[in-house]
Amino acid sequence: MPVSARVHVLPADLADKIAAGEVVERPASALKELVENAIDAGAGRVEVALEGGGADLLNVLDDGSGIHPEDLPLVVVRHATSKLRSEKDLEDVRTLGFRGEALASLAAVARLEIRSRRAEDAVGQRLRVGPGQAPVVEPCGMPVGTQVSVRSLFAQVPARRKFLRSKATETAACVETMLRVALGHPGVAMRLSSDGRVLVDLPAGDLAARVSAVFERRGHPAPDPAEDEVDGTAVRVFVVPPDRLRRGRGLMYVVVRGRVVEDRSLHGAVRSALAPFVPEGAGAVAAVYVDPPPGAVDVNVHPQKTEVRFADPQAVLHAVRTVLARLVARRSVGMGAPSSPNAAAPVVRAETMLRAAERDGVAPRYRLATKALSPEGARTRRDTAATVSGLLEGPSRRAGERPSKRAGAAARPGGGSGAPAWIDAGRLGARVALFVRNERLYVVDLPVLRTHLVERRLLAELAGGSVASQGLLLPVVVEASAAEVRQVEAVRAELARLGFEIDVFGEDALAVRAVPAAAGPWDEVAVRRAVARLAAWARLAAADRADLAVASSEVAASTDPGEVGAKTIRAWLDEAGADEDGARVPGVHVYEARDLLGRKGGSP
Repeated sequence: MPVSARVHVLPADLADKIAAGEVVERPASALKELVENAIDAGAGRVEVALEGGGADLLNVLDDGSGIHPEDLPLVVVRHATSKLRSEKDLEDVRTLGFRGEALASLAAVARLEIRSRRAEDAVGQRLRVGPGQAPVVEPCGMPVGTQVSVRSLFAQVPARRKFLRSKATETAACVETMLRVALGHPGVAMRLSSDGRVLVDLPAGDLAARVSAVFERRGHPAPDPAEDEVDGTAVRVFVVPPDRLRRGRGLMYVVVRGRVVEDRSLHGAVRSALAPFVPEGAGAVAAVYVDPPPGAVDVNVHPQKTEVRFADPQAVLHAVRTVLARLVARRSVGMGAPSSPNAAAPVVRAETMLRAAERDGVAPRYRLATKALSPEGARTRRDTAATVSGLLEGPSRRAGERPSKRAGAAARPGGGSGAPAWIDAGRLGARVALFVRNERLYVVDLPVLRTHLVERRLLAELAGGSVASQGLLLPVVVEASAAEVRQVEAVRAELARLGFEIDVFGEDALAVRAVPAAAGPWDEVAVRRAVARLAAWARLAAADRADLAVASSEVAASTDPGEVGAKTIRAWLDEAGADEDGARVPGVHVYEARDLLGRKGGSP
């Protein structure tokens, strides 16, 4: 039914309540505004106390600069702010708040008390105000800083109060808001308690420590970092490696100039770049920090300032994708990270060494298969330990006799008749092999060693001009977004030089006809994974072709070689030069016989 009433101006108090709804939706949004004000005031520590999920009481205390006594009555006047002076200031806002709406909005829907004192003032000032009331200011005792208390939120606005959720739900929303603000300001210590129980306690520190602490609070492990500046846009990313991800939903934060924002394009770019590495059933976990050049971002586009507008969104997306690509290409996200350099092994028995190898004797990003630690696996480990001890000691070793340099020597397959052989000493699960040679035990992480060798072969071929390809019997057609098709199309010639022959197959698909030969056989799953990863890397600039080459080689190296026999492993060890004195080969850990067996009898 049409409304025939005449147009009229709303009463000021009703207009204030309506406007307040755009800024203060629930206790968590009030908390966000107050904590951001504290940070803008230079606080080094912010403490928040809740009662009733924040609806009964929300108290925010900071040790910031305080408010000038003459300015205190103005803070509850709408659009009164110290952060803007002219329209030009909107072009490059660096503070979290700037509109002068938060405190005025709170005063319209709750009982508000503000205490504040500057360092140069002898006493503090207290302001009290509520819906429809004039503010009252009086002196009070107060340490340097500001304390804002919000009581009975929406008590006089039943239409809003009834939409608040349970105490537990509102408290959880406040905790999440506190964590989101904390991500943008690692130098500020933050603490939140609810009904006397501490729920968040984050000390001041560096950005990596703050991200790790927030991820841990959300049940995720510590991430790997990367940072760079691309065309004036600074980007820092923190990504949890795939092998540390847990099943379930992922977690994604995008932080622009200290504020967590919701940006579908950036979220999508991060997810698509990481998707090929995320195990099935898990979600990517990452925090991405973006700082565009001055004047390149508008933060004044959303009432809660949870969205931003970039002057050149494609440039920002390119910068984020580039840094993510470099993180992945340099093997910092767990796709075959190299093992730590060989170090002097402690004096341990062979079985003790094998137990340590199961725990941490392989590349940092890998762990042995669970079945290797089952009762059957434990029995195999003991048998293997005995075999290793026998091979290292030799069949005729007596007490006081130094082991022969030629113990266990045999003709190396394919080598000279006098060269010592690589002696197969067993397996630890599906990915770790044990070999003995020249009185040394070699613990070999097979995927890491193979990745190293394939990368080395491909980069050596690339140095000679181009990488040899192997044609696929039938082209593999891979669905792709229009953007991915364009990205791959733009670097087709470069990808061909790297061993990949990929043609555009319509507007939303790619046909893969050839792949690098050095990696051995490729199955369809490996080809599809390669295209997804190369599409993410295809945005790399011309100056970063070396990164693209490394990325390409890692794509090839990540193919599954299937079950690897002893003959193949011997060839890999020879190719890597693993037995050369002082060699440090990724995936190969070397233990001296005398250290493993101890100084028994008269052995020196």
